[in-house]
Amino acid sequence: GTLTWPDGRNYVGDFKEGLEHGFGICLVPRVSEDRYDCYKCHWQEGKMSGYGICEYGDERVYKGYFKDNMRHGFSILENPSCAEHPFKYTGHWENDKRNGYGIWDDTERAERYIGMWHEDQRHGPGIVVTQSGGCYQRMFHTDKMVGSGTLLLEDDSVYEGNFTPDLTFVGKGKLTFPNGFTLEGTFSNKSSQGLQTQGILDTSGERPDEPMTKLQLGQKEFPVEVRWEGLFSQFLEFIHSGCPADLEEAFMGFHVQTSKELRKSQEYLFCQRENEDFPAKVDVLGELIVHQEQGTLQGYLEQ
Repeated sequence: GTLTWPDGRNYVGDFKEGLEHGFGICLVPRVSEDRYDCYKCHWQEGKMSGYGICEYGDERVYKGYFKDNMRHGFSILENPSCAEHPFKYTGHWENDKRNGYGIWDDTERAERYIGMWHEDQRHGPGIVVTQSGGCYQRMFHTDKMVGSGTLLLEDDSVYEGNFTPDLTFVGKGKLTFPNGFTLEGTFSNKSSQGLQTQGILDTSGERPDEPMTKLQLGQKEFPVEVRWEGLFSQFLEFIHSGCPADLEEAFMGFHVQTSKELRKSQEYLFCQRENEDFPAKVDVLGELIVHQEQGTLQGYLEQ
């Protein structure tokens, strides 16, 4: 069926007892803009629930799970490269906000954040890969770096200590060179004199013939069960509910359409056509039996 609201919203899809229930597509006009947000997803008792895709009027695209009309669970949110601030987020949501483990690709800055989120902000342990090739692990608190961290440099040197957002060593730290030498002390950086340190250079760990084991960040902080907990929780919820057919469609997203099919659905909504305009379902197997003669079968398949 079709449902239209006075504020311009349009819904076409399945209903149950007067409420949106099953698969449906809803267009929501943006205030003061000649654009629409298009939700194509599963509904339960009038609310978006399960897997769906939303194409926002500002070009962003959300592919993932909903709960009670909010983004909730594992998903991908992407702002395309043609947008003003392109980005891509892959990870968990809770009550319409980024929460838990997620990966943020900032295309504009050529930077990637891999780590924990809380209330749409980087919060907890995280790893940042920079455009220059540097990679570091720090603790974040409400989107700001706190405490000391570990910095991997392009030449495979490893710095452990405090450093600024532009990756300048500051305060106490330890620098381990690829050949095994270590420099431990207090670092400072003055614009007129460059990087300075007061500390101890230890050359006893030199290993010229021994390849250095490269440090891998995040293995302890982000085990697999933490990284994709949101995706597994959707599956477990489906299993524990007894795998009913309506939830199977919502979990797997069977009815979520391609962008080409979505445009057809948008045209349908804008034109506000009635249900009888939908093409009738075709029993393909029955048609093949009717057209089983070689000549008629070829003609039918070409149609």
